[in-house]
Formats: sequence, structure tokens, C-alpha cells
Amino acid sequence: MAMLVVGISLHRASPSVDAFYEGPKAVPTGAGRLVRAEPFTRGIPDTARAWRILYTTTRADGRPALGSGIVMLGKNAPAGPRPVLAWAHGTSGYAEVCAPSMFAQPWGSGIRQELGAIIRHHWLLVAPDYTGLGTPGPHPYLIGRGEGRSMLDAVRAARQLRHVSASKHTVLWGLSQGGGVALWTRQIQPTYAPDVPLDGVTAIAPTSDMSALARHFNDIPGGMVFMAFVLTAYSAAYPDVREQDYVTPAAQKVVKGASQRCLRTAESLVATAASHGIGPPLLSHEPTDGALGRRLRQNTPMGTNDTPLLVAQGGADRLVPVGVQRAYVKALCARGQRLDYREYPGRGHGGVARGNAPLLAQLITWTEDRLVGEPAPDNCARLGHSR
Repeated sequence: MAMLVVGISLHRASPSVDAFYEGPKAVPTGAGRLVRAEPFTRGIPDTARAWRILYTTTRADGRPALGSGIVMLGKNAPAGPRPVLAWAHGTSGYAEVCAPSMFAQPWGSGIRQELGAIIRHHWLLVAPDYTGLGTPGPHPYLIGRGEGRSMLDAVRAARQLRHVSASKHTVLWGLSQGGGVALWTRQIQPTYAPDVPLDGVTAIAPTSDMSALARHFNDIPGGMVFMAFVLTAYSAAYPDVREQDYVTPAAQKVVKGASQRCLRTAESLVATAASHGIGPPLLSHEPTDGALGRRLRQNTPMGTNDTPLLVAQGGADRLVPVGVQRAYVKALCARGQRLDYREYPGRGHGGVARGNAPLLAQLITWTEDRLVGEPAPDNCARLGHSR
């Protein structure tokens, strides 16, 4: 039964990695350099034009790497520099072929429904794939610094496109994995990319407290697939983390199979797994013990700064439990971080930013306010912390 969820909810992506993603044999020096760009039309509204980009970035360990992504702007956008809306996507998989820019539909929940509004507001959309998706791996799945650097360098690269003009104003949205990426991007920006100031960051159902989420993934149907991505990524990135030290013998094939496939949607994975009664745990040891535990704690974004922050969470989320998110934002508040925390009762993981979700219209208003310098809301006092 353990393999059933992998076969049903994961799929091999139909495209192959084409020459666009290969890049030069030696990665050019200097992060955030635009290497290549070409027109892109897949999934782009008729009212917009877009480009696929390849650019230089930096891995979590400091080694140079390549990243890819999509840049989009409405055809009727006024001349002159346009504010940037950077989009950090949710989990699409671990393999190179799982880059959203390679999918038949490159947009996921939280951004697809708002493409029209983004075009009407004349915002320049920058949507990176993250290193190791499309470009050579390994993909730093839920490894914050590697993911955040690829976000900031994508914005840098978009500024170099001849066809558009990007202003210095940038707001970042991220969902699920991308929510965690948003939190990390916010944390590292002042030192890694001071030339990319952020006017605001929205983290939607973010992968925040990595230790709490790792324990949770081992206890829920379908969570083992996300834990398999974590184990594959962490064992590739950190010499002290050995996959075989944590995975049960029966689950070795599950981990290997998951790392070679792409994810349809996080929410459908859990629903499918639950309906088939997937039971055996993935892990033989507590994930918060030993080297893996140390690395998980290192990848929980607890830094504070003045960049406005909105954290949005569904009250019925089965992947990122609302209790985990509440504890995380309270910990940030206790450190002195100002933030706006919003919960949406009855909304699941993807549903918090899909369909008629109230968050979607709020995202637009919140972004408008940040781009014109309106003071950002802070409701830490309501969460039990006052300053």
C-alpha cells in the first residue's frame, strides 16, 4: 500500500529538460546575472507577454549555480519601471523535470487566479523555479538559504531583460514550500541582496517550523512523500545527514520513487493517501534527533527585520497544522518581529488561496498598500505578545 500513493499522486513530467536549462559548462561568476532569455507563451494570458529566463545564483553552501523561471508583464503596461511581484511556488517535486516553467500549466494555487489582477496592476511578475528544478541539481528542498538566494537572484536577473523595466519596489508572495522560501528570502535579503529591498512579504501556509513539520509528516497519510523530498535533499546537501539512518528498510523504494517524480498538488496527495489508508511510517528514528534534527532547526527561519510580513493560514490545513503555524508566529512575535497573522476557518492547505478564498482579494490590497508605503498591520498583541 505504501507504494500506491506514490503511483497515484505523483507523476513523471511529460517534458524533458531541454537545452535552454543547460547553460554554459562553467557557471558565470556573479550571482543574479541573466544568462539567457526567450519568449514564453505556455499558460500566459493573451493580455500579457512573458519570457523564460536562465540566470546565475548561489547554492546554500556558497557554490555557484543556475536558476530558471518565468517573467511576465501585461501588454498594456505603461512605459517606465514597473513594481515587481515575486512568486515563490509550492512543492512541484524534487527531480529536475519538475520545474513549473516546464509544466503544461506553470501556475499553481495562489497565483493562477490572480494573474488577471497582476496584469491590470501592471506589476512585473517574476516566478523562479528554484535551483535544481529545470537546472542541474540537487534541488535544495526546504533548505532555506539556497531557495531564498534563487528568489533574490531571479529578481536581479529580471532587471536585465531588454524587453521590460523593473523598479526597485518588490513584493514577494509564497505558498507552502514557497511560503517557507518567502520567509527565508525576507531573512537573508539584507545581507545577501541589499540591492533587492523588499516592500513586503506574504507567506501563505508556509513551511515554517521544520522540526514540528517533520514530526507531523511522518504521522499523516501522504506526508511521507514530503518527508522523502526532505530526506533526499538534506542528505544531498549535508554530509552529516545520511538517509539510511532515518528511513525504514521497507520505505527505501518509496523515497527513491518520490525523488524521481513530480507532485500534482499537495492537497490531492493527502486526500488520495487517506482514502487508501496508507499507514506504514517512513522513518525509523525521530527526525528531530541527530544530524537531521540539527539541520531541520537550522532551516527554521527565525530572523527578524523591518520588512512587512503577512502570514496566512488555513484553519483546516492537514499538511501544515494551524497549531504549528500559531506557535511559529507567536515565537516570531516574542522575538520582536512585527507581523500580520490571518487565519481562514475551514480552508485547507491549497484552498486558503484558491477559488473564492477571501485571502486572494486581500493579497492585492495588501500589496498595493506596501508598494505605496502604507504602514503595515501588526497584530502580535492579539496573539498574546505586546511591545
